[in-house]
Amino acid sequence: MYTVGHTGIPIINVNNNCATGSTALYMARNAIIGGLGECVLALGFEKMFTGSLKTFFKDRSDPIDEFLRVNEEQNGLTKDPINTQLFGNAGREHMKKHGSNADHFAKIAEKNHRHSANNPYSQFRDVYTLDEIKNSQQYYAPLTKLQCCPTSDGAAAAIVVSEAFMIKHGLQD
Repeated sequence: MYTVGHTGIPIINVNNNCATGSTALYMARNAIIGGLGECVLALGFEKMFTGSLKTFFKDRSDPIDEFLRVNEEQNGLTKDPINTQLFGNAGREHMKKHGSNADHFAKIAEKNHRHSANNPYSQFRDVYTLDEIKNSQQYYAPLTKLQCCPTSDGAAAAIVVSEAFMIKHGLQD
């Protein structure tokens, strides 16, 4: 993809761990709103190594070092996998700040599992009830097993266009 940049088409490369795709979509939206483009491709992908997540580059600081430091300072560390702690603590913080509860997060997982049944490329296509999700093995409160994902490869792309571009090219439908 880097050779595309030699054509004058700008490419912005972001590594934002589990949020790279949503960051790409956010940046595409902002490019359209800011008038920097009329048609923007947002692309996110992840190619994982087999097994548990680990650090590969010992010669530089981890991009989430500061986040990990603050998380440990505010919540302490347990022997649980770090990602379950980070996402579990984010859920706890949301509950404290916004009054959400564990059922809200379980409902998100129920909806996601339901949608996966319609995706032939989904790693898991099993549909679970809300009770099955809530009663699955607790990983790190408020997260249960059926609210967590395994190490997985994946990708998604979206084309974001301005309203003027859409009308000019007859894309309203």
